[in-house]
Amino acid sequence: MALDLTQYFRLGTTTEDMPLTEDLYITMRTAPETKSKSLNRVIFKVPEIGLLTNDSQIVLTPVADPAIAGRVLNPVNGILGCIRKTTLTMDGKTVSFLEYPGLADVNDMYSRHSTAQLLDYDQFMHGSGMGVNIKMKDDFPAQNRKGLESMLSGLPLDESIDTPTLGEPHINKYRIGTSRLASRKYAIKLRDLGIHLLELNNLPMYLMKGKTMQIEIEFLDDCREWVSGVAVGAGDVVIDLDSVELVTSHIMVPKNIEQEGILMLQNQPQLFKFIDRYMIPASLSTKALGAKVNEVYRLNLQGRELHKLLMVFRETHNSYTANQTSICLGDEELQLRVNGTNLYDRPLTNPSLIYYQNQLYNDGRALQVSLQQYMANSYTNGLNLSDSTYHAATRGKMHFIGVDFTNGNMIVDKSGQMVSLPYGGGVPQKTSLEIDYSVTPRRVTTPVQENQNLEVYMYVSVAKTLLVGKQSVEVTF
Repeated sequence: MALDLTQYFRLGTTTEDMPLTEDLYITMRTAPETKSKSLNRVIFKVPEIGLLTNDSQIVLTPVADPAIAGRVLNPVNGILGCIRKTTLTMDGKTVSFLEYPGLADVNDMYSRHSTAQLLDYDQFMHGSGMGVNIKMKDDFPAQNRKGLESMLSGLPLDESIDTPTLGEPHINKYRIGTSRLASRKYAIKLRDLGIHLLELNNLPMYLMKGKTMQIEIEFLDDCREWVSGVAVGAGDVVIDLDSVELVTSHIMVPKNIEQEGILMLQNQPQLFKFIDRYMIPASLSTKALGAKVNEVYRLNLQGRELHKLLMVFRETHNSYTANQTSICLGDEELQLRVNGTNLYDRPLTNPSLIYYQNQLYNDGRALQVSLQQYMANSYTNGLNLSDSTYHAATRGKMHFIGVDFTNGNMIVDKSGQMVSLPYGGGVPQKTSLEIDYSVTPRRVTTPVQENQNLEVYMYVSVAKTLLVGKQSVEVTF
């Protein structure tokens, strides 16, 4: 089944731009230059025409083993979770490199989009679909609500929820077929793959002639990392590499302007400033219930201008969310030292303040998730809520911790929103960034917090520059 991309935006122009006449844009579908089933990756060469826009994307199809029926994408971020890493290179130079982009995308999606968009646009494009059920205070008159007027409890939302062979509630609106013709096609924008160069720039590909621009995408080998269900095997679902394609939209530029731009490269290289994101892996081991553990993470960011930091505590055994979430491990304390100075007067211990930091990280936008999905600690335990008021598989699983380091120097992007300057909007790092993090487990189930060994992914956003010259391309580290 083909994915009708025109239902949500018009290819050939950015979604924020005014519509263009048909002779000013072109849409191109490009097959991979190379593909490897053993390496589970594809490499695309981007067409060198016009201005590459931020509506460009890859289109891909999941296919289930013919012996298996009824597999579904995870409800959190759908097809986004299948990406292992993305690499963008120009003239052999690495411009962007991001591992597990889908995990960082969860925080972006659930803050950038409303609940309606999550269950409409994102479900259509990515196959995700996690909603909430509103429980009013009057529904639980005998329980201590601590002044809360309403309680949002995370529940899977679908047109028909059932529990067949998969063993637990799941999204079954878009079942994965056993062939590329029987499965839905999904689309992932290059922005969601970690290619943030296109957020502020329509890239002049006509200046790249002779400087090949390639996009390399590697998929996860174990489908249990992005397919939901307790009965799923590692090889039950794969991405059909033969049908993966790059769909790029280009704004066409008059020939005289192209020639003028090429001539300008003779004397002055063209400069592009952008904010890039990359991941630094770490780990965390919790202790017994009530036992505090402290870790100090030092990130070597010297010489870079830091804009944002996102901490993801990746769970490794949740079959419903397929590990595409960040687990809350109990009562937390958070302090950061930037250039040798504490960021906060005292460590943050109030979960509301920690949540507020993540809201600042998202430019003031709150996560569209319930209290029970974000927190699982002493505070939520004190609400004395029964199991019927939350969905156990998602409780405390949307616990992203973001910190904003921008200094208020802003510009207006193409959508009319205020964003920090790519250079001059962050904090230059002179010493290692220190993250002093402590956690005390408070629950033995839903979620399991004691004696856990987890991967911690630190996604850092830093300012970078791309310099395109007549003969070569240079990228700051």
